[in-house]
Amino acid sequence: MTCNLGPTVWAFVLVWRKPLVKKVKPPPELIRVREMARLMGIQTETLTQWIERRIWPPPHSEFERTKFYRVKHFRAYIDTGHWPTDAWPRGSWKQ
Repeated sequence: MTCNLGPTVWAFVLVWRKPLVKKVKPPPELIRVREMARLMGIQTETLTQWIERRIWPPPHSEFERTKFYRVKHFRAYIDTGHWPTDAWPRGSWKQ
């Protein structure tokens, strides 16, 4: 005796076996100066000059010639117009 469940039942069984929770990548913690300039609608060179002239806080980290800032600091700057106090490390050039 064979059991013929039909294609719809087998499709249900196959869908049911799939994992219900998808793995989501966490958002990035660092943002490049190039991306910040693009989001603000200015040239990367302008933003780099602001960093060199100490108008902006120093970058969180650098790799070769690429400067990185924390995303949470950049979002706070965009939302309020001011850098958070922890964006300026101790002994930095904050005026």
